[in-house]
Parts: sequence; C-alpha cells; structure tokens
Amino acid sequence: MITITIAPPPAPPPIFIPRPPPRRLTFPLEMSAFSLNVMPQKYRRGDAKEPLQGRAQVRFESYPNRFDLKGRRMPHAEPTYTLDQLAAEPRAEFDAFTRDDAVRLGEIAVGIIRDWGVNLAIDVHIGDELAYRAQLGTTGQGNADVIAGKRLTVKHFGHSSLLARFKKDADPTVADGLGDEYKFWGGSIPIFVGGELYGTLSSSGEPDVVDHEVIRAALDRFTA
Repeated sequence: MITITIAPPPAPPPIFIPRPPPRRLTFPLEMSAFSLNVMPQKYRRGDAKEPLQGRAQVRFESYPNRFDLKGRRMPHAEPTYTLDQLAAEPRAEFDAFTRDDAVRLGEIAVGIIRDWGVNLAIDVHIGDELAYRAQLGTTGQGNADVIAGKRLTVKHFGHSSLLARFKKDADPTVADGLGDEYKFWGGSIPIFVGGELYGTLSSSGEPDVVDHEVIRAALDRFTA
C-alpha cells in the first residue's frame, strides 16, 4: 500500500487595496453644518471577519442659516435695534464709488440673501440712476416701488430709512409736510462720496429690520 500525501498550496499573500480618498458628508443642523470626514484605513479583501478600520474627523462650521434636523431652512430671526444704536452706525463714506463698485456691492448683497435664505430685492443707485438691481425669490416691481419711497426718505434725512422710522415713531412730527410717497420703513442706506450723499443701497421683501440688516452686512463686507 502506497500512501501519497499532497500538501495544500501555500496561501496567497494578503491583497491590500490602497486607501480611497476621504469622503465628506455634511448634515445640516440648526445654526451650523455638521461635517464628517471618513478616512478608511487599508483593509484586506476577502476577510469578512476583519472589521473595516477607519477614523472620522468631525468639525462644526458656523453659518448664518438655520436648519432643523430634517435639513429644512428655518425662518431668519428678526434683529432688534434701538434708535441710539442706529444713530451710531458708521456712515458708508468713500473717496469714490464707481459703477463697478455698485455691481460688486450688489453682488455681495445677493450672496448674503442666498446665504441667509431671505426673500429680497436689491437696488444700488448712483444719484437717481439705477446702477444695479436684483430681484430674488418672489420680489418684483412692487418691491422696486417700495424702494423708491425708502430712497426718498433717505435723501430727505441723509441717513438710513430705518433710523428715520425710529425717529418718526418717537416723534411723529418729523414726517410733517411729507407725502405718502415717503416710506418710513427700513431698507435703504445712503452712500457718501466726499461728504456728499452720492447714492443708496436699498432692499425690500422682508420685515424692514431684516431689509436693513442685510444691506448693513453687505456694506460691512464691502468695506472690509
């Protein structure tokens, strides 16, 4: 009787697959965006018992947007102002303000509108000439008409229309002699060149404190 022993072939060497690039998963949360970077390590193919090893990097980014846990945008919170606070806001004063500047300022305002998820129209005027206009969301000609009334108020008082509204609320006589075409609602801010009122940045579509907040933020970014 002859016994033949056949040795099993040697096991093949483990096959390693290169680490894939990181994947970034973003989950919107209220007042922030939750970012998860998944960094898988090398793993061996065919070994179902060996768990996939990896590490996750988590960071939080702050956004002005607010989302609920289902990723739905929440309404923008209305800011609060006082008369003294509005009176102390810095003037938008420039050595020069060109048509190109008007477009850049308007585009900054549009970016804020999109980031905050608000419904606004934006006008930038140089003198009485329209230099830039954007009507987002459901805004339209009606908002342009409202902006025209806010601009009249700015040109009359030489400061923001929201400050004019607060002054009128404190003393209604400040509006004496002014017709209904003057709109005492926030949403228009004067632009000065060489100490003279040169133009306006205006908005309409949300509560007037939000209109003012957006264009104030746009001017702050423009001058930063």
